Amino acid sequence: MASSFLQGFLEDNPNVLYLGSLELAGKNRTSNAFKEYFRGQTGNIYNQYLGQIGSRALMGAAPTQTFTDYLVDYPWLKNFQKLSPAQRGEQPTRFAPRLSYNLA
Repeated sequence: MASSFLQGFLEDNPNVLYLGSLELAGKNRTSNAFKEYFRGQTGNIYNQYLGQIGSRALMGAAPTQTFTDYLVDYPWLKNFQKLSPAQRGEQPTRFAPRLSYNLA
């Protein structure tokens, strides 16, 4: 775990924290599509986090989860795999051209 100074720095700079987490989550991915997709999801994921801690506060529970903890538990790969092949940057027809019949 990061020192309290570094933890504070990361929590005060959610974009730095997010992009660093994305780099770690995508470090074994051979395609850039993974990182490109999630770079475009920065605001959505941060808003999901804010919604989660807001819900906890409205239910009377202390919002103790940090953005760091949220990103550690975030299902990066699961959410990426839910995308269509085209959204994942896959081009299945590139190597398997359409079958055509010559009826002449």
